[in-house]
Amino acid sequence: MGHRWTAILAVVGPLLMLAGAVDPLEGSVLIALGAMLGALAVRLGARPPQRPLIWAMVLIGALSLVLPVMALLHKQAMMLVPFGLVALSLLMLAWGLRRAAPSEKTCVYMSALLTVVGVAALWIVSSFGGFGEGALSWWWALVVIPYPLGWLRHLYSIGRWIGEGDAEPGATQG
Repeated sequence: MGHRWTAILAVVGPLLMLAGAVDPLEGSVLIALGAMLGALAVRLGARPPQRPLIWAMVLIGALSLVLPVMALLHKQAMMLVPFGLVALSLLMLAWGLRRAAPSEKTCVYMSALLTVVGVAALWIVSSFGGFGEGALSWWWALVVIPYPLGWLRHLYSIGRWIGEGDAEPGATQG
């Protein structure tokens, strides 16, 4: 795979994860795919420039502002939850980009693995009816914990990896 395609993967991965944050159950497939693409990009080693990712983050952040407006218009406070998840995801990615310190590739790989395992657990638990009355005990929610932990850690780790490329003097970008 060419250097340019690898750099594109490194941008598309986090963007899929941000898009999936709007609906963490249905979007979990996008989040898992984004984590795998990000880990693949790190493995292949071509860092993208930060600018396209930052502009995409600004656009996603602006579009996500529709959610609280709709929550106010429809008087449904639960519509604030997706906005919060998108905002938290954006903050984790931005924090990683600002960090621009040497990253550990192992963190990217492990967080992608945690995300995928957590998403699989989420779908398995959902197939049994989810949690609560008439379904599985709330204790089963513990098997899903790798999903949000991996998801947020992966956004931070991939952002840190991308930011490290811009921080290196003389770093070549594709």
